[in-house]
Amino acid sequence: MTEGAGAYQLIVTREARGYRRVISAEADHVEDTSKSGVITMREGKRVPLNSIWIAVDATTGASATATPRAEGAAVETTRLNPELSRKVTRSGQLVAYLWVRPKVGAWTLKAEDSGRYDDDPTPDDKLAIDVERMTPVGKSPSPPRQLEPGDVLFAVNVLDLTVVEIR
Repeated sequence: MTEGAGAYQLIVTREARGYRRVISAEADHVEDTSKSGVITMREGKRVPLNSIWIAVDATTGASATATPRAEGAAVETTRLNPELSRKVTRSGQLVAYLWVRPKVGAWTLKAEDSGRYDDDPTPDDKLAIDVERMTPVGKSPSPPRQLEPGDVLFAVNVLDLTVVEIR
């Protein structure tokens, strides 16, 4: 990470608690207070085994993805398709998104198939979201109207913890 820049993070967890499955997707901005290029995510908190941890440098867009032991977790990187500049379509029933525009801000959204943020109301294991509906992370401004070259977008299928990184 760039010294002093900080990073945007997305932490997605899936845990079994008794007979329930507890799912969480948290996005935040983490400062590099030591100015060393090193950030600490969730300092002092327990790290669930089935989780995905994503950090994106706030200045450069460089990213890192890690998982303690998420079964079936995989990261796939795809190129940004200019035709998908405002709408993003992914497969899955529940997807957490983190969109970072270096030196500007970050935005997040958790959407479910045929739910409030899915522009396709049909339950079909596909999500179509409008990036303008995303929520600012930390002190980021309102989301821009569309994706642009240089942006970084992560889509995490929360149910199987697979990750697609779109650049």
